[in-house]
Amino acid sequence: MKSELFAHQYEMVQSSRKVVLNFCESFREGDYTRGITFDGKSICKLHVHTANTYQGWIMTIARKLQVERYKESDYQSIHSVKKLFQQIDDMVLSFIQDSSHSWLETPEAEIRNKKYILTHAQIFTHVITHEFHHKGQVLMLARQMGYAPPDTDIIRI
Repeated sequence: MKSELFAHQYEMVQSSRKVVLNFCESFREGDYTRGITFDGKSICKLHVHTANTYQGWIMTIARKLQVERYKESDYQSIHSVKKLFQQIDDMVLSFIQDSSHSWLETPEAEIRNKKYILTHAQIFTHVITHEFHHKGQVLMLARQMGYAPPDTDIIRI
């Protein structure tokens, strides 16, 4: 039952992400990768960072696997980022459907030299809320470049 609930919740995240990624396809050439924040971050970089967050928390913290981080230089187009998120979707859905863990299981993690005990439910909630945090940044950056962002809420009215 819990897996069905988390899978349904993730489907809503995917739906919102699809709207954002499709919106990014409408950008003028170069805008997706243009560093426009004070520290040179681009919308593309925020998307790759979001993918790394999913991978780091789910694969490294929850599943205790060592994986290489995605490199922004390997994902310089919206099409390559869409493919990257297909990989993330496969990873997340596998994590959700994995019956070998309990959502209340508490893997220990060391993050920045501090130990944490987190449930799988906390990890899942963290990564999806993290994506929504950056979704807001993406839409704000797009607006700064002159684009009118679409409604990307879970419930689009």
